Amino acid sequence: MKRLIQRTVVAALAALFAHAGWTLGLGNISLRSHLNEPLRAELLLLKADGLDAADIQLGLASQQEFERLGVDRAYFLTGIVFDVQVVDATLVAQMTTKMPLREPYLNFVVEARWPEGRLLREYTLLIDLPPTMTEATVGISAQRSSREAALPEKRASATESSTADVIRPGGNYLVRNADTLWRIASTAKPERITIEQAMLSVVLLNPEAFDRENVNGLKSGYLLNLPTAGDIAISARDARAEVARQNAAWSDPSSGLRPGLTLVADPMPAIDQALPAAPLTATPDTLPPDEAPTQPDLSVGSAQSSMDMPTSPEFDALLIKVEALERNLQRMEQQLKQRDIELEVLRSQLLAATTKPELPIIVTQPEKDSFRWLVLGAVGLLIAGASAGWLGQRARSRTQSGGDDGVKHSEQLETPAEMTQEGLLSDPQIRAAKALEEAEVYLAYGRPDQAEEVLSAAFRDGATSQSLVLRLLECYVEQSHFREAQSLLAQIEQGGDAELIERGSQILTSAGVTRAPEGTGLSLVPVTDNSEEVQSFAEAGVADQESSGTEESIYGLETDPVDSKLDLARAYLDMGDEEGARLVLTEVIREGNLTQQAEARELLLRLEVS
Repeated sequence: MKRLIQRTVVAALAALFAHAGWTLGLGNISLRSHLNEPLRAELLLLKADGLDAADIQLGLASQQEFERLGVDRAYFLTGIVFDVQVVDATLVAQMTTKMPLREPYLNFVVEARWPEGRLLREYTLLIDLPPTMTEATVGISAQRSSREAALPEKRASATESSTADVIRPGGNYLVRNADTLWRIASTAKPERITIEQAMLSVVLLNPEAFDRENVNGLKSGYLLNLPTAGDIAISARDARAEVARQNAAWSDPSSGLRPGLTLVADPMPAIDQALPAAPLTATPDTLPPDEAPTQPDLSVGSAQSSMDMPTSPEFDALLIKVEALERNLQRMEQQLKQRDIELEVLRSQLLAATTKPELPIIVTQPEKDSFRWLVLGAVGLLIAGASAGWLGQRARSRTQSGGDDGVKHSEQLETPAEMTQEGLLSDPQIRAAKALEEAEVYLAYGRPDQAEEVLSAAFRDGATSQSLVLRLLECYVEQSHFREAQSLLAQIEQGGDAELIERGSQILTSAGVTRAPEGTGLSLVPVTDNSEEVQSFAEAGVADQESSGTEESIYGLETDPVDSKLDLARAYLDMGDEEGARLVLTEVIREGNLTQQAEARELLLRLEVS
């Protein structure tokens, strides 16, 4: 009982889901046009319950689907227009074309889409001749039937039983005059089998019914054994190639085969073998002279000799079909040649690509930035250690001498370290560059007083480069050592360098110092309304700096942001980053004072020269 309930539920669910998932089918096509007429046909849509005409999209399948099913997508098929309509409460698709039908058959794949799914189906339409041509053969058929009526009853019954067989896979079929292998194969082919496969299978099963076993050499009067799906022993692609080869051989005069489709009357023993149950009892000698059939299947149109070519409309229709097949064959051969050319081009390209010599792989080693930074750090530590030792010795010498004022401080004797430096560096330009480099280090650490000492010592030793003098003058102004600055500017004026004098005057002017009205040098009074207060402030600043001792000289004072940018630009130059240094120096020129701007311009000039 429980099993019965389960089966009932499963059957009900299967029926529901089957109806919901498969709601459309493609039926048969009703053809209403003939050869040399525009296509007019109706495609019946099945199981379209609940669907409107607007819900269904009908048309030809894509090129990929045609190739997958082994169907040639001819250009004529693209002109077919599908129009879904409702006729008598039934959905049908009207198929129309503007161009007339030139081919005796149409083979295509229809694709249907609706909201719940998609469906493909292959169709093959055989195009009949116009009715006027078939009506013209009525009289000929009547004459033929009168002659056939004179034959014995047994032969007539046997012929009727054999020709009345329905064309179906695995059955038998008696070939008639108007039959073609294409029509027989298209009707008798099993499902999922192409027409070419069915044609070759018919030839394989009935080799005696074909002239030289060619698909174009079908003989009339033979009883054909039609193939089933199990008799198909060749693929669709190979079948198309074989049919094309046989068509080419049939059309080639040198091959010995007769071009076109010929109807051959078989000898009487062939009919006896096909119909063993109904042997012929009548012979041409027993028949009247006017009814003796020499080749009954070819005596159409008149009672002339059997070697005369028939001129009936059926024969004309066969010629039309043969011409259409030959055109298709030529088109296929051209396509095959084009594909062969493309394959040759691809093969040559592939061969060239495979024989191309391999280029050596060059591996670029990354720069060892870490080693560079390590070297720079070691150099910085050495400079800092040497500076600390030198500062300690200067502090001891300053303690022994009891201290001097600002002017005596700038005129101190050379220390042993300086004497050693002078001995090592005899070139004034080299000494000036070395002094500038050391002073820049002190300025970077916020120790302008130590930078001033290094620059003044180098100046006294004869290093008189323009950059050193201007840098020393900036150090004097930055620490408010205006007297030393006045003395240095006086020495510059004695040298006669107009550019250096102008730039030195600009540095002092930017600091607010002008020349005294009665003196020859520079005044220590900044340009303000209250000169006494400013002068006393400057003197107090100098006294405070001198009394601050060694500790304040060592640690220095904080610098402004523009000086930090200058230090950053120098660091960029040391690392070789010219672009970064150029950007920072541009900001210094825009934001700094005259001294800072002059130094930034000098660094830019040095950058351009290098």
